[in-house]
Amino acid sequence: MRLAPALMLAVLCPLAAQEIPYTVAAEPWAELLGNHRARIHCQGGADAVWAHIGWRRHDAEPQRKAVLVAGADGVPIANVVAVNVTGAAGDVVFQPMAGVEDYYIYYMPRPEPPKRGALEQKGAYLAPRETASPEWVQRNGLTADGLASGRWKNLPRAQVMEFQSRTKFDSFYPMEVAATADEMAQLRKNHPEPYLVFAEDREHPIRMRDAIPLRWIRSGPVSALQGKAYRGELFVFQIGIYAQPGLTAESAIGVRFEGLQGPQAVTVPAEAFECFNTDGIDAQGQAFRKEFRVSPGTVGALWCAVRIPESAKPGAYQGKVYVAPAGQAEVAVRLDLTVSQTFLRGAGVDQPERLARLQWLNSKAGLEDRITSPYTPLRVTGDTVDCLGRAVRFGPQGFPAAIRAGTDEVLAAPVALQVDLGKGPLVWKGAGKVVSSSATKVVRESQSAAGDFRLHVRTTMEFDGGIGFDVRLTVNAAAQVSQISLELPLREAVVPYSAGMGLTGGKRPAAWQWKWTDQPQRWRDQGNNLEYFIWLGGVKSGLYCRLKSPLEDWQNGTGGGVSLAQDGAGRVRFRAQTGPRDLKAGQELNLSFRLLPTPLKPLDPDHWKYKYAHTYRPLDEIQATGATVVNVHHDQMPNLWINYPFLNFDLLVPYIQEAHAKGMKAKVYYTIRELTTRLPELWAFRSLGEEIYRVGGTQAHGAAYLDSWLQEHLVSGYAAAWITRTPIGEVDAAIRTNRESRLSNFYLGGLEWLVQNVGIDGLYLDEVAYPREMMQRVRRVLEARPGTMIDLHGNRQWWSCNSPVGYYMEHLPYIDRTWFGEAFNPDWPADFWLVEMSGLPFGLSGDMLQNPNPWRGMLFGMTARAFYGSADPSGICKLWDRFGIDKSEMIGWWDSGCPVKTDRQDILATVYRKPGRALVSIASWAPEAAQVPLTIDWRSLGIDPRTARISAPAIEGFQPEAKFEGGQPIPVAPKRGWLLLIE
Repeated sequence: MRLAPALMLAVLCPLAAQEIPYTVAAEPWAELLGNHRARIHCQGGADAVWAHIGWRRHDAEPQRKAVLVAGADGVPIANVVAVNVTGAAGDVVFQPMAGVEDYYIYYMPRPEPPKRGALEQKGAYLAPRETASPEWVQRNGLTADGLASGRWKNLPRAQVMEFQSRTKFDSFYPMEVAATADEMAQLRKNHPEPYLVFAEDREHPIRMRDAIPLRWIRSGPVSALQGKAYRGELFVFQIGIYAQPGLTAESAIGVRFEGLQGPQAVTVPAEAFECFNTDGIDAQGQAFRKEFRVSPGTVGALWCAVRIPESAKPGAYQGKVYVAPAGQAEVAVRLDLTVSQTFLRGAGVDQPERLARLQWLNSKAGLEDRITSPYTPLRVTGDTVDCLGRAVRFGPQGFPAAIRAGTDEVLAAPVALQVDLGKGPLVWKGAGKVVSSSATKVVRESQSAAGDFRLHVRTTMEFDGGIGFDVRLTVNAAAQVSQISLELPLREAVVPYSAGMGLTGGKRPAAWQWKWTDQPQRWRDQGNNLEYFIWLGGVKSGLYCRLKSPLEDWQNGTGGGVSLAQDGAGRVRFRAQTGPRDLKAGQELNLSFRLLPTPLKPLDPDHWKYKYAHTYRPLDEIQATGATVVNVHHDQMPNLWINYPFLNFDLLVPYIQEAHAKGMKAKVYYTIRELTTRLPELWAFRSLGEEIYRVGGTQAHGAAYLDSWLQEHLVSGYAAAWITRTPIGEVDAAIRTNRESRLSNFYLGGLEWLVQNVGIDGLYLDEVAYPREMMQRVRRVLEARPGTMIDLHGNRQWWSCNSPVGYYMEHLPYIDRTWFGEAFNPDWPADFWLVEMSGLPFGLSGDMLQNPNPWRGMLFGMTARAFYGSADPSGICKLWDRFGIDKSEMIGWWDSGCPVKTDRQDILATVYRKPGRALVSIASWAPEAAQVPLTIDWRSLGIDPRTARISAPAIEGFQPEAKFEGGQPIPVAPKRGWLLLIE
């Protein structure tokens, strides 16, 4: 398709000799002057001149933004009066400087940036203010009476020479140069039909919803489109639709396609066409159709595409697209394509300007029914289902009667749903059976009855060990229920720790009660349900439970809650209760929940080999620290734009190739919670209504004062997210997305392409904004490249959640490493470190993040990440390699069999044992310095105490070299410790 290149912004429109050009500044001017200006010219000698600036804006409330006049130096002139400021135009009177004939009028200036924290309101504009001297105002008739009389129009008039944008990205031209009200009225008069159709190429994306561009005023409705396509290309185009404001209601607008007729009777069938606004594949892989509507007085865009066969013969092709508003006559749009001999790889997705990546909206990547590593096929034996490291035996009501994790039995009695009418729980009678079974999923159905109550449970267990319980409780006759509760009786010995439902991860309390109404008000204000989970367990075994959304039936207004109690007989009982309630005849309650036995998988013995750097640096510098994995964060070279690593392949691909040549892994920041506005598909995504982009919520994070682009171009219908300044000085303004939409498919399609074509070694996930089903898809896609990895960052405050490890528990089967140290206090107790930071109870390794304490970290096999924060892990990592820690057995302080112990509960020891050698980590939570004797099980270490040597190797920034005699107390400073070699 032939379109004017970007530099043609500077060329006058040939339709009108007096047309004022739109250009881009050769060099960006000062940022606080705003992104838009008009260059004007006037003759010297006058005390005041005026200019009529037909800027054709569509930003909100232009009258609330100041207008500045300056010379080439950018210094504003004081004597300025803005007479009229509207969206269409403004009149500006100012005092010229002696000998200066060219001036710039800036009409969206910004104030000095505020001094704010990470969470901010959106950026502001400089408000109008009086700067002109009273004498000059009086002298030139610019008082209120003078302005009303129009006397100022007799002043010499300056000529507008051009409109300029600060950068190409800031430009409004041509699709945001808005028509005036008079032009719109004339268009409606000339074309009174209810819907006006404007065929557009992909290089002029339709941007405005509440106005139409001047380009359409000049062209009138357009019912034909010409373009050049290539064999194998997904050729993308759009059809704009303007609904006349006189319509009483919006109508559904359909679109149908006629095949293309080509040379020698070759055709491209109608099935090769698609409209992304009306049809698609959802995140579950199911085809859907939705209505497309355009409200009266607004503009909508239908984004369409046709897939040109690779076998297409070169030549001219013709076909039609029919736009059909309900109750109105169809409008035909003729499509004339010239197909080139040239063939495009991958439909053209490697050429972003072609917008062929829109096909990823319907990607099915990762939807195949396949187990991911390291999991094994499910095995069914009677009522028992075995998965990797765990087994579940189901009872007749469909709930677990026994759960084994590793060698431990977790349950003290069967899981039960109890209904109490005031005389004790009902006794259920029923049975269940397997209705389907495969390597990845086992489904059971159970039906039970007790009096007038019926219980239907559909149980789905998947290969990662997760079990979903779809629980439907119905009653045939009205009943007063004193309590409905989910009962999880657990063996006290295997659940020393807990996390969730109001509990910060750590040592489990002997008793605990928590009601849904105990959530902080900020959670309720945001509609969050972040704490409807609990984990109870230890390093060797445990059980996770999440109450599923929608949660109204569990909540029962304010009546619901949970409790946790030891019964003195070696059992811990967890109850989720609805409280008393009156049930109507035929009423059904949905009391669904999920369980996940832990640990989720064996700890990867190779995890010691993966030492992380979390920054962009020359790879020689990174490798010198001992790091073997580099995470390429967004807002850094060579990954500039958040969650869209497709715009800097010229930087990214060589960096990853160099990492591979050095034997290193390179992973990229790529998530889905927000999305840069730099992506070429932005306007197509906006045309999908609120499917892709979220509306409402907290406005902006990071440098929110830099969000002027969002306000000027998106205007409304968005929620600002991270806004940062990239290393190349440009602003990356992101907007929030909806996690369960076709954006999931787009993300997976992009990930598949990155794996296949760029060779990334995995992902760094900064929080996870998609559900566990999506996480499965991500893992499947990554496994096309052997050795790929995922590490996950979590912030305790970001989701207003006490326990990120609990919030993300069902994602962890697909994660290799955790990084959960943000907004945590390093002085919180060791059991908190174990549960919330280390990943060890769940079969993962972890790293420290915020305020890392290297002595405490080594109790859990954790270090900081190279080039992130002030801690340098290189010395510790070098000791790992010299000792051969990857060949050792880790025995933690939490294990009663740990062969080295201290005599204090606030100074702990973990042992890394090898034949004839051991590395002992000691770390203190004590408030004072202490002399700590060690109790050593020499037989367990396999070392003769008579010849044993205890030494501390020198590690820069960590410890000096030292030697200790057996039995000699070890001096330990507060918040510090040692790494000791015993050999």
